[in-house]
Amino acid sequence: MEEEALINAMKSLVVGGWKCDNGFMNGYLSQLEAHNQRAFPHSNIKAEPHITSKLYVWKKQYSTIVTMMSKSGLGWDDSRCMVTVEDNNAWEEVLEKEFGDPDQRVTVLDAVNQLPGLQHKDCLLVARRFVRDPKDMEFFFSLGVEDKMDLVRLMLDGGF
Repeated sequence: MEEEALINAMKSLVVGGWKCDNGFMNGYLSQLEAHNQRAFPHSNIKAEPHITSKLYVWKKQYSTIVTMMSKSGLGWDDSRCMVTVEDNNAWEEVLEKEFGDPDQRVTVLDAVNQLPGLQHKDCLLVARRFVRDPKDMEFFFSLGVEDKMDLVRLMLDGGF
């Protein structure tokens, strides 16, 4: 619901002339914040960090999809708005690039899943980061359980 309101607000800004060659004009975030305050008067949605965070995630997801679509063996289903796999080798290549080799993915994910109190999505985010950076992964495996939890909390809070 908030995402739909944000998209509609961005469309309004485009129609209202806020879009320029390299993105939006200065002040667009305060316009988006004001729109969200009108749409959700009792929420505390702010330009920083809420809206900028959502825009960052959208840009990252878009970039990932564009990269995937540049590979042969992957397609797009307009009706379901999702990437389709026409060649399993192409999909495995994407997974390996994004998450490391399959054995490594399983090892890291198992280790993170053993930490108490983490939601599955948080485990996936942390495991993905470790697989992408071998130094972080090596550091993680050198720690005791409590220190691992502290490190994961720092990662999820953006402090590491």
